Amino acid sequence: MTVSASTLNPGTTLGSSDQVVVTAGTGTTVVTQALISNPSSAASSVTIKLLREGATSSVTIVPGRAIGVSGTDILPELAGLVLNAGDVLSASGLGVVLVMSGYVVS
Repeated sequence: MTVSASTLNPGTTLGSSDQVVVTAGTGTTVVTQALISNPSSAASSVTIKLLREGATSSVTIVPGRAIGVSGTDILPELAGLVLNAGDVLSASGLGVVLVMSGYVVS
């Protein structure tokens, strides 16, 4: 068994529609930290959803977290989240930057 630290998402600028931000590869992926920042000139709202491999609908994990202009926030809802191979996290939030780190066990 190997445990490797990983940048799960290096800093994706989100749009108003859901977009994939993490797709778990082989083994088990664990999110340790996620943060959002809003460098834009307008307040925004962030939503993050989880789609498990083989599922037909996603589960909303972060439902519409408000983030003000030049604001930052951590997302404790994601800390410790275990993703199996093929699980997908998607997010939306116009102009917001999402950064996630964790580790992969293979």
